[in-house]
Amino acid sequence: MTGLELNTKIYKLLSANSQLVSAINGRIYKQKRPDNSKKEDIVVNTISVSHDHPQEATSNINIHIPDKQVKIDGVQQYTPQTDKLESLTKKVVDIVKAANYTGISLWVSVESLIKEDNINEHYQNIRLSWIIY
Repeated sequence: MTGLELNTKIYKLLSANSQLVSAINGRIYKQKRPDNSKKEDIVVNTISVSHDHPQEATSNINIHIPDKQVKIDGVQQYTPQTDKLESLTKKVVDIVKAANYTGISLWVSVESLIKEDNINEHYQNIRLSWIIY
């Protein structure tokens, strides 16, 4: 199996969930989102695939959410929309955990919140691990 095939599997898995699709104002993408997107987007990509048997692979699901502007002590600032990130992360993790592929083990291995420099945005990185028999 190739990284592109794994991207398609994750993309189809997430896109088939109408609750997830309707929970964002953007879209779900494979590999890269549009330049300068200011929307709530989800991007799937695979960063490594071994060609041993069984194969081992690592993929990412990145949930991009623009920061909200707030006034703290009279100063306009940007802060992550943690409620939205938390809600979407739970949905995505539940979808991945419910996935059932013949001959494939898939699980969430790590997740982390990352600040996107210079664009007032955070994204939740959900790292997936695969073993393909």
